[in-house]
Amino acid sequence: MPGRAPARAVRERAAATAVRARRRAATAVARVRGPAARLGRSAGYLAGGFPIGQVWLIVAALAATVGLATALLLVGLPLLALAALSGIAVGAVERARLRWFTGTPVPSPHTPVTGGPFAWARRRLTEPATWWELAYAVFHCLLSFADFVLVIGGLSLSAALLAAPYCAAWPRTANCAPRSSVPPRTYKPWH
Repeated sequence: MPGRAPARAVRERAAATAVRARRRAATAVARVRGPAARLGRSAGYLAGGFPIGQVWLIVAALAATVGLATALLLVGLPLLALAALSGIAVGAVERARLRWFTGTPVPSPHTPVTGGPFAWARRRLTEPATWWELAYAVFHCLLSFADFVLVIGGLSLSAALLAAPYCAAWPRTANCAPRSSVPPRTYKPWH
């Protein structure tokens, strides 16, 4: 049966070619998926900072305002301390977000404290990392709004540009009426 050996060789070559084609396709998909995934993670990180910044702004502004209003009664002093220490929470959330989006852990800059809550508050109010985190929270609140607007604007513009050919191809969809269906202008300003 001399005819079977060449058929077997043809099948083996076809199978090897199919395996190579699948590997090339998987490599091409991985090359595209890597930058696309990174772009998606970056857009998610930037857009996700806006709600965090706005929640912090409301809580910190409310605590500082009520704390200043009631500071003469000594009731507002804990609220002022809360407003000052609120940057620690924002720093912890941002470190967790960075670990989630990039996969690299960011260590806390704070030193461990032994003792009760007053020792903890005194230590946190005197260490520079707390004030750096508070300054970061203020700037994060301001810049996250700009990031959110740019990300949403960029995604909206991209969607509009991708939809433009479809709008031109089917003029009766997406509020793209042909010129012949637009009524002529009837307003005459001098009559």
